[in-house]
Amino acid sequence: MNEREFKRSLNSLEAVFDFIDKFLSRHNISGKSALELQLATEEVFANAVEHNSSSTGVIAIALEKRGEAVMIRIRDHGVEDFDLSRPPEVDIRAPLNERRAGGLGLYLLHSIMDQVKYTHESGISTITLVKYMK
Repeated sequence: MNEREFKRSLNSLEAVFDFIDKFLSRHNISGKSALELQLATEEVFANAVEHNSSSTGVIAIALEKRGEAVMIRIRDHGVEDFDLSRPPEVDIRAPLNERRAGGLGLYLLHSIMDQVKYTHESGISTITLVKYMK
């Protein structure tokens, strides 16, 4: 598993994208699958930065390809328990003025990934995303 730690900042997104791009290139993953893996990682990383702003810990991202599965593990240190594995209900057909703010990113995350797993132990949240290459 290829792992790297990133400073808790949206300014780290460029380095996160570079890390993901090198992994995708090494495994010849491109097109829609590559875009979905990048988008999912960005969503989880940005949520960690924005919603766990009191934490000073780093955010670790690990990437692995096992057969047809790509796994992304994101560990967030020193944070409260918030389970991303159960997306909020979102009515994507409702008019914009009737929708509540928030939740659309998690809805999207669950729409594009095949599995979203979550654990929280000793102040460390671990989100594992799995995408099967078809």
